[in-house]
Amino acid sequence: MRIRFQDPPKLEPATLDDLLKVVEGNRTRIRSLASMILSLCGILLSSSFVILFFLLKEQSPVRPAIIFVLFATAGCLLCAAMLSVLSALPPPATNVYGKLELIDALMRLYNREYRRAITSAVFLLMGLGTFVAALVIFGSAYLFRH
Repeated sequence: MRIRFQDPPKLEPATLDDLLKVVEGNRTRIRSLASMILSLCGILLSSSFVILFFLLKEQSPVRPAIIFVLFATAGCLLCAAMLSVLSALPPPATNVYGKLELIDALMRLYNREYRRAITSAVFLLMGLGTFVAALVIFGSAYLFRH
């Protein structure tokens, strides 16, 4: 269905309360993202350690690259988990005397949380990449050994 406006719509300016709602909504999304990253890091970190301990316990003739890649995976995932926790830390106390100062303080806090969460997501993606690379190396070594 097509809709036609006869007159151009009148735009209302955004109020300070609207800005506060938007900033708080964005901060809630960043905290949700950090929580998901932390959960995924925990699962992948335990999986990489299980594979690593299996390889070391069996003393199978595996390529040293697999062990190195699994340690790189653990490092990336630990960095991602640490940054996701840091992104959700409460801020230091600040004095706020009005709504404009509150919006400014919340925007600075949101920008800090956003940068940390994005960096955490980058480390998570690097950890996922190295985990998949370790599985490919391990699978190819197992397949071509027999």
